[in-house]
Parts: sequence; structure tokens; C-alpha cells
Amino acid sequence: MSTTCAKCHKAIKVEDVQVKSYLPVNDLQTCGHIRITKRGRVAARNIQSGKGISCEGSLEGSIETDGNVELGPKASWKGTVLHSRTLKISDGASLHGRVQVPWKREE
Repeated sequence: MSTTCAKCHKAIKVEDVQVKSYLPVNDLQTCGHIRITKRGRVAARNIQSGKGISCEGSLEGSIETDGNVELGPKASWKGTVLHSRTLKISDGASLHGRVQVPWKREE
């Protein structure tokens, strides 16, 4: 489900997103939670989530979330910067980029 921003009139996703395969996009944005399964792979310039991100697969792109980021044992992330409230990294996960935790969006 999506709605329209009253200010800029852009479409805004409000539901959770689950990625089960390769997803190449410019921007992946939702007010909900993003979940990447073991076979899932996201390649995006920007990845934004209101409720957090859990990844068992692969993420490529800058991450910004008001929630938590959780990387499973075989997960990987590569990007310029990762901003989140908390970051949980399982043994075996890989990170390549700058991390800022804890982080809160400026209002």
C-alpha cells in the first residue's frame, strides 16, 4: 500500500518490503520494515526504512533507518554510510562502509 506525500506529492510506501531475489533499483524506500532473505540481493543508491532492516542476503547502497539493522551470519553490506538506531552483526556477516550508530534523524 502507498499514499501520497502532502508536501511533495511523491508516492510513499507504507508496507513492509521483502526481497527474495535480485532487486536493482535507484532507491528502495518504505515507512515499514525491509527484509532481505538468504537469496535476496538489493543493489540501490539509497535504502531507507522507517522501521528497520533485517538481512540474510546482500545489500549494496547507503542505508538510513529510524529502526534497527540486523545482519545475519551470511549477510553482506557494502555502501558509503549506514545510519541506524542499533546494529546487530552475526558472526560471519561482512560490512564495507562507514557506520554511524546510534543515529537519529534531524528534524
